[in-house]
Amino acid sequence: MTVALSDVYILSQHLGQVNDLRDWNQMKGVLKKWWWERKGLSATINILSVALYDLFGADGECLTVLQNGCFKYFERGGESVRGPVSLLSGIAPSTSLLAYHFFYVAFYSMWALFAHPRPIPAPLHADEKYSDTCIMQTPSILDYPRLFWLSCRVLWTACVVFGPLLWTEIRWW
Repeated sequence: MTVALSDVYILSQHLGQVNDLRDWNQMKGVLKKWWWERKGLSATINILSVALYDLFGADGECLTVLQNGCFKYFERGGESVRGPVSLLSGIAPSTSLLAYHFFYVAFYSMWALFAHPRPIPAPLHADEKYSDTCIMQTPSILDYPRLFWLSCRVLWTACVVFGPLLWTEIRWW
């Protein structure tokens, strides 16, 4: 909705300068100006919305790491919340700022794999068959090789999610 309302506002400003709406030569110039003027906001919000949908609408180990990292990033507060919210609301329409926050989340997710405690199933007692409880445990040095490989896959997943969206939105032809 933010993009649609912005489009209406920008186009109305340009159409106010047109004398005859049937004059294609004049309209072509107005539409070209409108197209490039709207591109920053529309590209930013489109990329962000589809990237969030791709991130939270699918399952997989790497996407789960990114999802958890996203929430941990927001828990930091301050610019970690203000920046993404200003992007989504259209206050700061910048694809470079979007890329900064998106990949910051990816790298923060990778760091959290190594530094933050994660839930593991609690040990079973002798009389139990199943345990629904989990305990939180920080990864040990023995987990690092697996976590390093997972981090590489997480970064690759972030690139696969973000790269094509950026490419389709910012190309100029």
